[in-house]
Amino acid sequence: NMSLFTINFDSCSASILKHILNPEIEYVWLQQHMPNSRLEWWKADFPISPSEYMKDVEIRCPIVDLQMTTERFLANINMFEPHGLELIQLTKKVPNGLWTKSIQERALNDVLVKNGMFLRFSLPHECEVAQLQCISEEYLEKLIEIPVIRELVL
Repeated sequence: NMSLFTINFDSCSASILKHILNPEIEYVWLQQHMPNSRLEWWKADFPISPSEYMKDVEIRCPIVDLQMTTERFLANINMFEPHGLELIQLTKKVPNGLWTKSIQERALNDVLVKNGMFLRFSLPHECEVAQLQCISEEYLEKLIEIPVIRELVL
């Protein structure tokens, strides 16, 4: 079983990822992103299928996975500031068939590492305790030397 190195952070938000993400690792995968965590109806242009979307339709509780380059995520990080997030940084794109809900928890890290995972960051809600797991202990040790990171480490 692949062991990951772990750091827990005191109350933080998505912006900490500016200091955490490795710019040399190309992709990020946001899992189960909820654009609106409140149970309420709101209007949006919403995809109904890969080729069609409805304009200005009332939606509630959409949950989506997002995949993009690390560079694009960092350029838009402020959009994610009020959200919790489950983020995986990977060396390659996530294959269509990789569905983490179908993988047993004890096998999950092995499967993710085989698919290019470098690190995983979990922040249940903004301003909550977060967890960072990484395949490289050396990378985490370098992060802890950064003052803004060091002051948040639990």
